[in-house]
Amino acid sequence: MPIKEGLLSDPFVKMVWCRVLSDAVTLALVAAGVVIVIGFLSNYLFSHTGLPAMLFLIALGLVLGPVLQVYNPASVIVLAPLYVKRQ
Repeated sequence: MPIKEGLLSDPFVKMVWCRVLSDAVTLALVAAGVVIVIGFLSNYLFSHTGLPAMLFLIALGLVLGPVLQVYNPASVIVLAPLYVKRQ
């Protein structure tokens, strides 16, 4: 996935983020934190607009996934063993 212009085009920032997010556990914790923050923000928007918070989450998922292609579904598969309990 090509790096977009902006903050991640700086080699130092890219190196730091690649090191930090190379560990699957760290990536899972960062992803969980982002999901929690997005949940709080959508709840805040719900309390001010009256629209269900789920609409904001669905819209954000559509924008970040298929529209902007921020994440690659194949790279998210790495996190599956961390979230699924094996029997």
